[in-house]
Amino acid sequence: MKISQKLISGILGMATLSVIIGAISAHQQLKIAKYLAQQEAEEVAELLGYFVSHELEYHEMRSQDEMLAQLQEHVQALHKQHQRDLEIVDRNKIILADVVAEDIGTRLDHDRNNEVGKTIHDGIPRTYIEDSPEYPDGIQLIAVAFKTRKEETIGAVILEYTPLYKTALA
Repeated sequence: MKISQKLISGILGMATLSVIIGAISAHQQLKIAKYLAQQEAEEVAELLGYFVSHELEYHEMRSQDEMLAQLQEHVQALHKQHQRDLEIVDRNKIILADVVAEDIGTRLDHDRNNEVGKTIHDGIPRTYIEDSPEYPDGIQLIAVAFKTRKEETIGAVILEYTPLYKTALA
């Protein structure tokens, strides 16, 4: 084998190795970004769930309508500030608060594999992608159950984490 052939083979080998290492690195970076975004979104959703649970349990001083109206105001304020989709549903997946006010009182039906229903049932947070006319590219959502002080699941918070994922990727 000529020296030029050995040199070309060596260069091709190094280039192939570089491409493989780059692909593995890019894949790992995507996994880490997704993990970080999901963890952050889960923590935020759990915190929101805690406050919602507290409000639902201790609304004796106010009517339920007043409490739900205030909850809707908070959801709208969070959406306005962070530009993320957010919904709060009860244990029957009836929407209590939503960034789209017209959806309040309707049944949540955009979780194709019943991720929210499963989360309410077993308490395990789940992520899924919602594709709809409003979101043709899809948005990444996480569903997190919230419970009473007696550990009874009473609903779920569904929070978009697409912006967190894009930030983690950047």
